[in-house]
Amino acid sequence: MNPLTPVEERTRADIPGSGRNGSLQARLRELVEGFLVEDRVEIRLGDPVGGGGPACCLPGCPRPASTKQLCKAHLERWNWVGRPDLAQWDPGDPPEPEWLSLARLPVPLRFEVAYGLLRARQTRAVDPIGIAAARRLLDTLATTEMSSLFDRGEHEWPTTRSGERIVKLRIGFITFTIDEIDRLQGICTGEYEYARDVWRLRRLGFTGTPEGWQLDFRRIDQPWLREAVKKFLRWRHDTGHSASGMHRDVLTLTRLGHALTECAGPAAAPEQFDRAVITRLLALFVADGFTANGRRQRMSSVKRFFAIARQHDWLPGVPARTAVYSEDFPAQTQLAPRALSAFVTAQLKNPGTLDKLTDPRWRLLFPLLMETGLRLNDALHLPTDCVVHDQRQAPYLRFHNRKMKIVLVGQ
Repeated sequence: MNPLTPVEERTRADIPGSGRNGSLQARLRELVEGFLVEDRVEIRLGDPVGGGGPACCLPGCPRPASTKQLCKAHLERWNWVGRPDLAQWDPGDPPEPEWLSLARLPVPLRFEVAYGLLRARQTRAVDPIGIAAARRLLDTLATTEMSSLFDRGEHEWPTTRSGERIVKLRIGFITFTIDEIDRLQGICTGEYEYARDVWRLRRLGFTGTPEGWQLDFRRIDQPWLREAVKKFLRWRHDTGHSASGMHRDVLTLTRLGHALTECAGPAAAPEQFDRAVITRLLALFVADGFTANGRRQRMSSVKRFFAIARQHDWLPGVPARTAVYSEDFPAQTQLAPRALSAFVTAQLKNPGTLDKLTDPRWRLLFPLLMETGLRLNDALHLPTDCVVHDQRQAPYLRFHNRKMKIVLVGQ
């Protein structure tokens, strides 16, 4: 195969026309020329999509292993001749490389997926998947009645395919492809994301579970309030707020918008944002079923929003008396003790009880939690080299406090 021309990033202005058709489709076709051959893509060993996993153990085989360290073609031949000793077996000529057929995908979806496969090979920035998983993914796309990955916004997934089966958009090859096509147009940037009414947290640098989250501001009816909330959430992100905290802020401030709508309508002006809105918000939190502590937490978000928005003049026209006061917070309730009773602790410390756990990881985890007092999430993320020693060779546990985002060392 001929060497592939490197793909350079271009701004949206570099591509004539607008939208994601026309010139963009021609650009994608040009970029995958020589890579997409007769609507098929040859899979190489080590390709993140289709070539994941170890190679077939037989010399010269261009396919990844499936079972018994053999690719499917060699496995069938080996079974056919009675499974002889591999060291003595002549497998014959190597099979042809694997191919992924994109023929069932409509245009421009076919070129979009081909470009994603090309960029995956070039960047290695996708979690590897095997050939079977890649083919299932293509089969799913072929039955979604989508002609492009951009037929609908990501916030409109999951979509329904034939037979009423739900197709969800998960972080992986598809989101990687969407990002790469946007990057080609110069719109895979934080500034572009901040201008949207639905933020994709992967575009804002979040990793792990929050990478697949979205922050949706569309349910805030008043445009001026929506923009102020977006600026506040951007400030939260810039100051290192957690994804879960930002998600809670969006839900809380969306309810603030609902309270304003109920008091003054969806077209309410800033001057109509009075104390009656705060009173209505408190009633909405009660109706939502939040505990007193839950309402305190959410009122703290609202109070912080007002403070920061007024510092930056994001709410011009809102009366100065519209604020959250200490009297608006419900009384704090004392939570029940979180410690285990002596009876349960004795059971957990009993070696006979631990022996009933079939998974050795759990048998290690329970004593670790009891002896160190680690949070479960911190314990589950301990590396294998988590024990360090001081000058006297006394052992210490080194762990990452994921809640406080610091590294601690404890005896």
